[in-house]
Amino acid sequence: MKMTNKLATQLMDSLACVAISANGIPKTEKDFKKVTEYTRKTFINLLESWEKEKGETWEIEGEEE
Repeated sequence: MKMTNKLATQLMDSLACVAISANGIPKTEKDFKKVTEYTRKTFINLLESWEKEKGETWEIEGEEE
């Protein structure tokens, strides 16, 4: 399975927005870390669930030049 780097970045940005909407704008380093951890963990879990279902791995493609 393939996903562009642009789409992966957009998805992670959207997941960060979910965390910020739930918890408010990060005001401390701890708050920011919580958002980034949620974003990374959720992104990985989402992609891994598709890998398990399809029996394939994801490939994140770089930007086209």
